[in-house]
Amino acid sequence: MILIGRTPYATCQTAANVKALRTKLFTTDGYEPRVRPIDDQSLPIAITVDLYLLAINDLSEVSETLKTTAFLGLEWEDAFLRWTPASYNKTEYAFWPQVEMVGGSKGIIMDYYEANSGWDIIDSSWSVDTETGDSTINFSIRLRRKPLYFMLSVIFPIIALAILNLCAFLLPNECGERAGYAITVFLAFAVFLTIVSSSLPQNSESVSLVAIFLIIQTTCSTLITILVLALLRLGSFDEKDEKVAVPRVLTFLMRKLKWKSRSKCSKVETEKDGKMHDSQSSLPDASESKVSRIEMPTQLHENRLFKEASTVDEFSWKEVVVFLDVVLFVIFAIILTTSLLGCLVGAQRNAVN
Repeated sequence: MILIGRTPYATCQTAANVKALRTKLFTTDGYEPRVRPIDDQSLPIAITVDLYLLAINDLSEVSETLKTTAFLGLEWEDAFLRWTPASYNKTEYAFWPQVEMVGGSKGIIMDYYEANSGWDIIDSSWSVDTETGDSTINFSIRLRRKPLYFMLSVIFPIIALAILNLCAFLLPNECGERAGYAITVFLAFAVFLTIVSSSLPQNSESVSLVAIFLIIQTTCSTLITILVLALLRLGSFDEKDEKVAVPRVLTFLMRKLKWKSRSKCSKVETEKDGKMHDSQSSLPDASESKVSRIEMPTQLHENRLFKEASTVDEFSWKEVVVFLDVVLFVIFAIILTTSLLGCLVGAQRNAVN
């Protein structure tokens, strides 16, 4: 709330000068406010109009309307309010009534205030400003939102959607609904962002922590949707028609993290079967000794080639996809926890300040 009044510009030394001047203008001269203040009544009065803009409250681009807080300043020369300054102790300016704003000792009195269901008043203050030539008193009220309704209707649903977003990596890659699940969660975030944005002030100087957290989770949902589609494509590389080798970088990471490979286990079993077959074939047989001597080098060469191929194809693409699901789940879970804790710490600091 802002109240504006005029400061005393009268330069006289005593109240007698002001009384004598007022008596002369309004009593002796018989000032009549209903008569246009100009000697030649056939001429128009020149009025200077200035608009003092205080704030822009709302701008509607659809209806093309602008709501502002402002006041008009009007100035004109009154031909009936003239005097000789020397006759009144050099009084050049005078205003009636002469007002100067003075704040009360209690500031804002809330003896009759009814508590609001959504906001708490945590502080109030007032100040007087006379630097602009006008005496202005400003009353300020600091409000804090009651968090229960906002937590139940906004914060908890956002956190629940963020947790559901991580569950996209828990679905098996063979599940046909995996991509649809990720896209559905992304659309839910987009709708929720629209709803929350409509209830928050459209201010570019300070963005609310809820909007920041929601934007972070919407971005993560976008990345998760893209990654899920990419993992579906990687899972198809094991097909015979488009057999693609696993990159060495992924193989190296899976070895360092001690990821168990099914193909490695099958390779060991195959080697054991090969050794048993070799031991059985090494038994002396008089009728087939010559044939065994000829087949032994060829069989050893095939086993060596099989070992090399098994070493190259140590992990299948299905195992790589499962490995990436675990890694991405952990990464996005860390992002969710970090962003949530950061917003909570920021909200606590704002509440203290």
